[in-house]
Amino acid sequence: MKTFSFRFDIDTPTCLNEGVPRLMELAERLGVQFTFFLSMGQSISRRSTLSRMISKRPPSVEIAAALSARTKLGNLGYIKLALLNPSIGKNNLNLVRELYRSQELGLHGGRNHDTWHHGAFNWSPEVLAEELDWALGPLKALDINVRGFSCPGWTEAPGLVDALEARGFLYRADRHGSDPRAAIREGRGLINMNTNILGEPGGVAYLENLRARNLSESEIAQDFKANLKRVGDYAVVYDHPYFAGLSALSQVELCVKIARDEGYAVVPLVQLAEQIRQRSA
Repeated sequence: MKTFSFRFDIDTPTCLNEGVPRLMELAERLGVQFTFFLSMGQSISRRSTLSRMISKRPPSVEIAAALSARTKLGNLGYIKLALLNPSIGKNNLNLVRELYRSQELGLHGGRNHDTWHHGAFNWSPEVLAEELDWALGPLKALDINVRGFSCPGWTEAPGLVDALEARGFLYRADRHGSDPRAAIREGRGLINMNTNILGEPGGVAYLENLRARNLSESEIAQDFKANLKRVGDYAVVYDHPYFAGLSALSQVELCVKIARDEGYAVVPLVQLAEQIRQRSA
């Protein structure tokens, strides 16, 4: 079976409040389910940002073409985020509940996306547990059971696999690149899914990368078809709702239609993870 999934990481208020509703409407119109990994906490850490500005250290790895936060959010959205920096999921639980009812909802980090992205590799198991439990608390209060997880910035914390398994997660989506394996099993059976259609190197959002490269609509279609041919029967596209849902909605629809025309079933990641778990049980 050829399967195709669209995964979106919700890491700003604009992602959730403006991008997600449009993607939900598109998913309903197309009769598909997308996968959304939701940050419950804040987007940025002023302390972490200031520290990086002062140090002026160059990037440790090469990154594919991407758009700036100001370009993606717009001037007003960027200023509001910098000044207010509200919690994302925790501040809009009604929309979170609505999203959970129609799409797949997973968890994306803990209290602060920026802090996790740039510092989780130094955390103790105790700090990691506190971060996860803080984020899961409001979801559990709404009887929302999330089974998937993704790390902000692809940054793993020590002991993450054990911490996720202890909290009942089925899978995480923290691998990216050209590895032909759809998933690997970790710990006592946690499944780590691979995301294989995105901007590389560095794991940049796919449609954002195409826009940064100034590709036309026809060139986007050609690039996507080439990626499907490259990855084979298992395809996962990565992006963010603040770009895909606001500036590239037609490209999301184009990708779904091309995938269907090529014989792919459009499914949420949790469905694939469950199938993998059953096959290897």
